[in-house]
Amino acid sequence: RRLLRTAAVLALAGLAGSLAFTWVHRPAPKAPKADLGARPARRSVSVLGFRNLSRRQETAWLSTALSEMFRSELAVGDQLHTITGESVTRARRDLELAEVDSLSPETLARLRRLLGCDVILLGSYLILNGDEGHQIRVDLRLQDTENGEMLTALTGTRTEKDLFNLVSELGQDLRLRLGSRRTEGKEAVSTRAAFPVSRLAARRYAEGLQRQRSLDTLAAVELLRQATQAEPEFPLAHAALASAWATLGYDRNARDEAAKALELATHLSREERLLVEALHFETRSNWVKAAEIYESLWRFFPDDPEYGLRLARAKVKAGRAQDARGFRRS
Repeated sequence: RRLLRTAAVLALAGLAGSLAFTWVHRPAPKAPKADLGARPARRSVSVLGFRNLSRRQETAWLSTALSEMFRSELAVGDQLHTITGESVTRARRDLELAEVDSLSPETLARLRRLLGCDVILLGSYLILNGDEGHQIRVDLRLQDTENGEMLTALTGTRTEKDLFNLVSELGQDLRLRLGSRRTEGKEAVSTRAAFPVSRLAARRYAEGLQRQRSLDTLAAVELLRQATQAEPEFPLAHAALASAWATLGYDRNARDEAAKALELATHLSREERLLVEALHFETRSNWVKAAEIYESLWRFFPDDPEYGLRLARAKVKAGRAQDARGFRRS
């Protein structure tokens, strides 16, 4: 019984931008088909990661942090489809990808097959002068996965305290080059709400996500606890911690953290709020409500197969396996 509950929430470990189930070594039900006629498929972007040019362990957390921040920045406004961090981690592991600034056409084609992405974002960062609080230089590369073309290259430099504004400025340029639009007032607020304000909370949250995606859940719990202590009002750290507790079988702890995440989720984007709400119901084994939320997400974003998979799985957990079989027949 505990294993069933664990599997239900395992994949929500990377909530921030993309909060997705980890389907590692586990068969998943086929996703229902969605009517794409009501809304054209969005361009799909995978944030592959950032190379730490300084090679200093104390700045390694910035690779995950930058990935999450750019993923949130590109996803705002629902005009671009961003691949979840969990899926990217799994693909990198499967392909044994090293940290690089650009990829060969062959590797891009393999990533396109694995992740279903049109474009890859990757790059590097460097702490100038080598001291904490000094400037950070971020270099970005956008590559087309179909033909290997380098679509654009951007560079920006700011102090570490101003890192979010640097990501926002570079993200605006990326969005325009990908055919999207600039963010507006409420969208900017939801983007900012998707990552911690304090440096300590940001570091512990990024490290916790990295550990969770590496299946080191015990270490992830401690790091995510520290993130929630450093910034108690940050909802996605509570959500990630809820998922980690559930993975370890601590159901009461998972329910408590999921409830905190939902209470604090006011300023998140619609998509992230719904994902937090689904996690809340899953930790309470309320699969009917969880299925209703995933059905809403599947209708809002019919080009994202993850939501179809979650919907089918929630239907099975809710005792409505016939519905899930109907999805497969469709």
